[in-house]
Amino acid sequence: MLIELRKSNMIYDIVYLINLGVISKDDLDGFSNDLKEKLGFILSREW
Repeated sequence: MLIELRKSNMIYDIVYLINLGVISKDDLDGFSNDLKEKLGFILSREW
């Protein structure tokens, strides 16, 4: 799978990939704590 990521949409693209099951939170080990916290907040919300 190829996807073009832009920094402005990166968080939403990562959330989308996690929700699809393409990647997991464990795959984010190399990312900054700030980004992981933001992703955790978004993923914890109920829509």
